[in-house]
Amino acid sequence: MTTKLFRFPIFICGLILSVASCNSDDDLTNYEVCTYEIVNSPADDTVTAEEEVLAESLFAANNIASDALQITAISTDLYLNDHVYCNQFLNGLQILNHDLIYHFDAEGSFYQLSGYRITETELDTEKRLTENYVTNVFLNEVAEDDASSSELDDIIAGCVDIQFGYFEQFGGGIDYEFIALVKAWKVTPHDADYPVLYLNDSNSELIYYGNGIQTN
Repeated sequence: MTTKLFRFPIFICGLILSVASCNSDDDLTNYEVCTYEIVNSPADDTVTAEEEVLAESLFAANNIASDALQITAISTDLYLNDHVYCNQFLNGLQILNHDLIYHFDAEGSFYQLSGYRITETELDTEKRLTENYVTNVFLNEVAEDDASSSELDDIIAGCVDIQFGYFEQFGGGIDYEFIALVKAWKVTPHDADYPVLYLNDSNSELIYYGNGIQTN
């Protein structure tokens, strides 16, 4: 199962012995909040044992390497086609915004992949930003979001989930000619999908913030 490492509230970088290791931004309001560090791996179980056996048998029968995949769900449609949902990993880090769906027909033969495998990168796995900084960027975004600001106190009281990994920045076009990975952080309220923030670890730039509300 997914590992969640609980962190006690951290308020200001001045409490940390090495001030130089802290990230600061004069425009950020500092909030006291507890965090859960999400640590996923391909070995984490998110489906039943029976579903795991089915998925692995389908992969093996079709010579699909699954060592860097975490199976998250399996569904069977009216035509008895099986659809295996996966998170993909690189250098032990999850690619936060690019999951995969493998499609198998009723005979168990692979016929389509929704998404594409990313198998290499020159990026390392070292973190530059601190969890305190990333968390406060998220909470400041929530505070400035008219649709979510009323939830700020509840989010702080309930803690936040924070995960470090890779984020795929699309190069444009519909054929995915160019893939650019960056090291990034994902932050959400604890055990919730939204609001969600993705932050570039290398340059502190906001990649994406969304509150889950669809507008026309």
